[in-house]
Amino acid sequence: MNSALDESELLLSLGRQEMALGNRHISNLTTRIGTLNYIRMADEIARWKNQEPFTILDWGAGHGQMSYLLRNRGFKVTSFDVQKRQYKVKGSVVASAPVVVSSRPTKLPFKSGQFNGVLSCGVLEHVKDDKASLLEIRRILKPGGFLFITMLPNETSLVEWNNRRKGTSDHPIRYTPAKMKRMFRETGFEFLKCKYGNFFPKNLTGLPMSAKKVYDIFSAPLSLLEQLLIHVPLLNLLSGTLEIVAPKTVDQ
Repeated sequence: MNSALDESELLLSLGRQEMALGNRHISNLTTRIGTLNYIRMADEIARWKNQEPFTILDWGAGHGQMSYLLRNRGFKVTSFDVQKRQYKVKGSVVASAPVVVSSRPTKLPFKSGQFNGVLSCGVLEHVKDDKASLLEIRRILKPGGFLFITMLPNETSLVEWNNRRKGTSDHPIRYTPAKMKRMFRETGFEFLKCKYGNFFPKNLTGLPMSAKKVYDIFSAPLSLLEQLLIHVPLLNLLSGTLEIVAPKTVDQ
C-alpha cells in the first residue's frame, strides 16, 4: 500500500493537471487538505473490513479517488456511476480504472446480496429519490453488510448556509442525523455511527491556484485541528458534512 503522502501527491497531481487542461469538475482534488480528507475517510472505512475478500461498491464513484484509495487498502472494489468519467490526463492509475455505467441508480445492475459494503461519497444528496436509492442499496448488500456515507451535506453547516446565501450551493438536499435515522428505519438500516466532518472547506472553489497552494502549507495542522473541532458539542453543528456507518438490518 502506498503511503498517505504518496497517495495525496498522486491525487493532487492528477487534479491539478486536469484543472490546467480545463476540467473544472475536479476541484475537489486540487487541494492537499482535500486529498488528505479522502485518505482519512478511506482509512476509517478500512477499520470496518472484517473479512477477506471484502467486496465494496463505490456508488457514484465520480473521478475514482475513493475507489483507488480503497483498492490500496485491500478492498475488492467495483466502481459505479451514471456517466463515464471524462479525463483529459490519460494513463493515471485513478483515471484508467474500469467503471460500471448505468443511468438507473435505483435499478442497479448487480445481484442481490453481492457486496459486503457500499460507499456513498457525496452522492445521496444528488439522487432523485434518496429512499428508493437506499432500498436498492440494501438489496445488493449481503446480510450484515455496511453502508458507508461520507461527504453528506449537513443542514446546519456554516459553509452550506453561506453558499445558499450566495446562491452557489450545488446540494439540492441537506440532512441532519435525526433525518437520516428516520430514513434508515424506513429503509432497513441500523443507525450505528454518525459523526461530523469537513469543519474547514476543502474545495476552495473559485479561488486561484496560488491561494490553494498557500492553503496547502497549513493542510496537515488544519486536518488535525479539524478532527478536534468536529467533536466539540454545539460547535460541531457548524461542520460541513455528516459521516455515517449503517449496517443492513436482519430481515424479520
